[in-house]
Amino acid sequence: MKRAIKLGVLLVTLAAIMVWALAADEGYENYNNEVRAAFTTLNDNVRVYATTANAAPGEYVDINIRLDENSGITMLFLNVSYNSAVLERVGLTAGDTMLLPQPPPTDANPFNTNFELADPTGVSTATGNLATIRFRVRDYAPVGATPVTISVSSAYVAYGFVFNAVNVSVSNGLVNVTAPQEEPTPTPTATPTATPTPPTPSPSPAPPTPSPSPTPHITIAIVLNAAPGQLDGSGYITWLRPIGETVNSLPTPTRAGYTFAGWTIDGNAVNLPYTFNANTTLQATWTAIVAPSPSPSPTPTPTPSPSPTPGPSATPAPSNIPPGLPTHQPLPIPQDPPTHQPPPLVHQANDPTPKPTLSISASQSLWQ
Repeated sequence: MKRAIKLGVLLVTLAAIMVWALAADEGYENYNNEVRAAFTTLNDNVRVYATTANAAPGEYVDINIRLDENSGITMLFLNVSYNSAVLERVGLTAGDTMLLPQPPPTDANPFNTNFELADPTGVSTATGNLATIRFRVRDYAPVGATPVTISVSSAYVAYGFVFNAVNVSVSNGLVNVTAPQEEPTPTPTATPTATPTPPTPSPSPAPPTPSPSPTPHITIAIVLNAAPGQLDGSGYITWLRPIGETVNSLPTPTRAGYTFAGWTIDGNAVNLPYTFNANTTLQATWTAIVAPSPSPSPTPTPTPSPSPTPGPSATPAPSNIPPGLPTHQPLPIPQDPPTHQPPPLVHQANDPTPKPTLSISASQSLWQ
């Protein structure tokens, strides 16, 4: 009996578990159907754009990044770039539609920034200002238009804890740098004269000359495409100029391993000055840098040594012997002087004078 009761309780428990599992599965399927229906309603109709403003060199200007036509968004990541040679970013503040958790450093260009809701699982369909970027126009910035480029890194919409990517269309902003206004020169006041003069009747004013009707201001776009090189940190820049303007100089792009060969329009070289009368795209051309091959070392040519110049012949020293006298020759040295025998003395009978007798010993010599 007890075993039957236990078996019944076990069967009831298993049945309850199966009913709960089926209900949970049905609820999960219903939740997924709700998510799919919600994402179908959110038709990716989201648009982000930047505004346009005018400023002279040295002035501050605000560019707003706005959210428009928002069908639903939870998180948005943007990338913003600009020309640092013309603009200096001095501030970035959040708008009234989404939160800006961590502003990027002011010296970053380009810079990334993200916008999100206070509830990370919520959906916002609000439109309005996302953020305001404050720039200062540099003192020596050229007159003309400089773009503020924005792009979307990623965008998500959430339904509960399920996230889905959102396609967002973007439009870039623009800062028109205007010429600085010159202050009017004050007119010096006239010095009154001591003696008053009678007033001279002024002539009747001439009828005003009708001024010519102003020429309509037409702006054209000049695109300088440096790709695959770089120009001001980007592959291309866009100028907005009045139609008919003459340009005397163009910037020089850079490219690693190449030298800039000039700008072309439709394959034709641009000769400055050049007058632009329509929207024009200029393409940069490049010449590859060829490394010079090492040249062989030249074989040195032997230099002939000069022949020695014969020196002057020796001149004999002058003789002190008077001319006409014989040259003294040394007397020969006898090896063994001979022994002289005295000749016999012969007395001639017919010579009465006695002759002297000379005797020479063997040790005496007649040599001087």
